[in-house]
Amino acid sequence: MTQMSFWQKKISALLHDPLTKAFDIKGHEKLVGEICKLVGIEEVKGGSEEDKIASAFDRFPIPFELRGNQIQVQLNELEGFVHPLSGDNLDVGYSQIDPDKQRKYVELLKEKIKKLREENREDDKFYHALW
Repeated sequence: MTQMSFWQKKISALLHDPLTKAFDIKGHEKLVGEICKLVGIEEVKGGSEEDKIASAFDRFPIPFELRGNQIQVQLNELEGFVHPLSGDNLDVGYSQIDPDKQRKYVELLKEKIKKLREENREDDKFYHALW
């Protein structure tokens, strides 16, 4: 691993968990690798400081995870969503997600990120455009 600059580390942290991770938890790291290669940023593998920061953005420590046992639930295993405050069942239509639309969205996401990089060759400018 080469020495990453301040801005490259920030870009790596932003790219670490792509928007599509919720649809493909097991396969999201492959996409991260593709995007990092596409924009010329070194991919930082899980377990790193970026991994800890990125995962802390959207969840609080769950007791099992405190003991090192990660909890993963695939989208097709969910029976529904419950609002965390009201306890009401939420109909979000997740069972209607079309795999072809997902693939098209992933390709569109990669194209948009590549275009951002082409328009912002300097790492600090790319970071801000990406953010």
